[in-house]
Amino acid sequence: MANVNRDYQISIYLDTRRAKKNGKFPVKLRVFTAHPRKQKLYPTKFEFTEDEFDLIWHVEKPRGEKKDIKLLLKGLETTTYDLADSLDEFTFEDFELLISPNKVQEKRTVNEFYKAAIDNYRHNNKLTTATSYEYSLKSLIQFSSTDILHFKTITVQWLKDYQFHMESLGRSRTSIGIYLRNLKAIFNSAISDGVVKQEIYPFGKGRYQIPTSKKAKTALSAQDLKALLHGQPKTEEQEKAKAFWFFSYACNGMNVKDIADIKYKDFIDDDTFFYYRNKIRDTDVEHKPIIIYLNSFTNGVIQKYGNKKINQETFLFPIVTPEYNQEQIDTAVGSFNRFISQHMKKYAQNLGLNIKINSKIARHTFATNLIRKGAGMEMAQESLGHTDIKTTKAYFAGFADEDKRDIAPVFRSFLQHPL
Repeated sequence: MANVNRDYQISIYLDTRRAKKNGKFPVKLRVFTAHPRKQKLYPTKFEFTEDEFDLIWHVEKPRGEKKDIKLLLKGLETTTYDLADSLDEFTFEDFELLISPNKVQEKRTVNEFYKAAIDNYRHNNKLTTATSYEYSLKSLIQFSSTDILHFKTITVQWLKDYQFHMESLGRSRTSIGIYLRNLKAIFNSAISDGVVKQEIYPFGKGRYQIPTSKKAKTALSAQDLKALLHGQPKTEEQEKAKAFWFFSYACNGMNVKDIADIKYKDFIDDDTFFYYRNKIRDTDVEHKPIIIYLNSFTNGVIQKYGNKKINQETFLFPIVTPEYNQEQIDTAVGSFNRFISQHMKKYAQNLGLNIKINSKIARHTFATNLIRKGAGMEMAQESLGHTDIKTTKAYFAGFADEDKRDIAPVFRSFLQHPL
């Protein structure tokens, strides 16, 4: 007997919007709520023509086989009401978990949502992101001392305890932030799928705030940049590292992954090419090509270290090959990044420079010089290929005050004094 206090209605419904190939229509469970006003249809195994459905469902006392089918439909309706009545408070999300447990069971735990995300990133060749999620899950599991992690376990206090635990192990705020931003994305995915209620979401204002690194971006001073530019490397490795570091700097702070991806088909003419940043290539944001104008120095790097053109698909530099899969590409790019950083560090030490230098600092230095020369944030954003101007502002605002005072327009002198 129906509960008079129900704020939902369940009924058997013939969905006549589209007939199947056999001319019949699917029978569905219609669930309706008045507050909020919402209706959803759920499939059943039954299907009938309109005449068949009328003779079965709308006839008060059908006979024979039709009577048996009506009893089955009535039983389905009653059973569904019983399941809905078992909820403390009816929501479509909880109701769907009850009527289709197998459909969502695989993604009820934090582990399973992580696994789905990792598999998706690997399928889309985002191996670095997939690895980040793997490390994030491993860290959370180790802290929880259990193999299976449930969403209801992760409260504001749990997150605070996790952060304290990680800091006691000497982990950086950057690493903690990465792991927890991954977890936050997993929570959002679970809420979107209806597995987790918004009320237990532990992140955000007034709840748990993910720590952010206070470490400032680093850019080289004008004096250090000039010393590196005009200094003489002691080894071939240092010379090569210097060449690619300044190639990155001169090409709008282009990172190594994008340098590795340049092909001869990307050239507009002998002195101009364009590229799309790998980092945002698979996002939903509209992409704009970044135009790079070569000069005597960058052309010299290409002539000395570039591949001979075989066809338009030939890579400009021998960092990766067409035969590489995504994992091999990521490994090669990471290796070349380390090569540049290691030998630039040795080169700077040989020059007596007490500076931090790696492949990424070329990008930070380009950004700072561009902005300090008065190019404006919008132009800097376009040159760097940022989708959000906040990112561009962070490149500049995060630099040390000493760097801001020391930066001078050296780009022109750099072009006038190639290696």
